[in-house]
Amino acid sequence: MSKFHDEFFRHGSPVHDALMIKCLSKDGIDKIVRATGAGGCQWPENIPRTIYRVLCQTKTQRVIWNECREELVEGKWCERCEYKDDCEKTHIAKINLLGRLCPQISIKKETEVIIRNGTFILGYADAVITVECSYQIYYHVDDTWAPIKLGPYNNLIETILVEAKPEITSIGEVVRQLKTYALLMASRTPYKIIATYSKLGEDALEYLANENIIVVQFDRS
Repeated sequence: MSKFHDEFFRHGSPVHDALMIKCLSKDGIDKIVRATGAGGCQWPENIPRTIYRVLCQTKTQRVIWNECREELVEGKWCERCEYKDDCEKTHIAKINLLGRLCPQISIKKETEVIIRNGTFILGYADAVITVECSYQIYYHVDDTWAPIKLGPYNNLIETILVEAKPEITSIGEVVRQLKTYALLMASRTPYKIIATYSKLGEDALEYLANENIIVVQFDRS
């Protein structure tokens, strides 16, 4: 069996297993996700950051129209207003509502993930963490009016590839392993993470960062 093949099918160890348990604990996953910056929802281009709430004094009633995305002018009516034929123009006002993004982060984890090259099993990644961000948008005036809620929307699904190396004895070896795994992960462009007890110097960290690899250090205790 080749050294390359033997490395990818190597047996685990108690030290490796203990590090994996730390990585996949709630605190460990939070630490890894924070290190990557994954799970950040972005404001969607097709939804305005500001909408307008219209107070319309018609001849017969007061109407609050919750959502109007047109630029309004004080004292004029919006052409889309269903009450415009009955409006007293001087009694129409606009109130700007600034939107607030309210994300919901869902995190899933999978261990011993099979990495294939075609039908050939190349190896097993220690863990793959999937971070999915969905969100709702709220527009709020004050406590007397209920918020206008838009959503939920699915914004982003990101993947984190984790390799646990209690001691890093060969940086080149782990770089080749992570780059190979990341290349073969179908339909994914994962963040690449080394979880380790080793404390690397600045030069080593800079070298790994140049390969888009993030090091997350854990304490042994």
